[in-house]
This record gives sequence, structure tokens and C-alpha cells, in this order.
Amino acid sequence: MFTYSIFHYRDMKQFLQLSAMIPAFLLLIAMSDHPTLPQKAIFGSGANNPAGICLVLKNDQTFSYQDLSNPKKPIRVHGTWNWKHDKVVLHSEVDSPNFHKKWTISEDGNVVKSRKGMTFYSLHRSDCK
Repeated sequence: MFTYSIFHYRDMKQFLQLSAMIPAFLLLIAMSDHPTLPQKAIFGSGANNPAGICLVLKNDQTFSYQDLSNPKKPIRVHGTWNWKHDKVVLHSEVDSPNFHKKWTISEDGNVVKSRKGMTFYSLHRSDCK
């Protein structure tokens, strides 16, 4: 025989309310603001660093990137970029195995960081060589 209990109704109501709140919370997180960039943001390893690593992000969502840390295999690429989960993702027609494609920009917009394998890069807002 089936019996109805008020406690099951309350539990189900709370479950449905919680189920509706979780997607709303996730949507709110996904819509968070990204750091604002000037017309042209230039990040580099520094003028005194011989590695010659430079990332230029433009507001039209194009970029240029160079990594001269290995003189035998210099990397020079350009293409487009977009935001994906609070990271800048670089898209290029040239596929280079050592090319860092995912970068995180600091909240103040002065530092970009990337990790690929055991290689970690931190580039600061500056002019490139």
C-alpha cells in the first residue's frame, strides 16, 4: 500500500530548488569579466633577457608571438586569440610543438603566465626586443 508523507514532499522541493540554483551559479561564474586589455598589450621576457620571448595581443583578437630561446629553432607565429575559461587561447596556422597556446592573464593585466610540460613562462608588460 502506498502512503504519502509530507517529509518526502519537502525533501523533493528542496532538491528541486537546489537543482535550479546550481546551473544559475555556474552561469554566473562563466560570465565573469576578463581582464581588460589596452589596444595593444605587449608582454615580454625583458630587454636584457636573451631568450627574446614576446607576446603581443591586440584588441581585434589577433596576436604575434616569438620565442628565440633556442637559436636553432626560433618560434615566430601569428594568428587569432580568444577567451576560454579565463585563459587566452592562441590559434595559429603554424603548428609548433613548443608553442605555448594557453596563457593566463593576471587580474591587473600586467603579467601573463603559461605552462607547457615542465616549461613555465611568466611574461611582464614591457617592450620586446
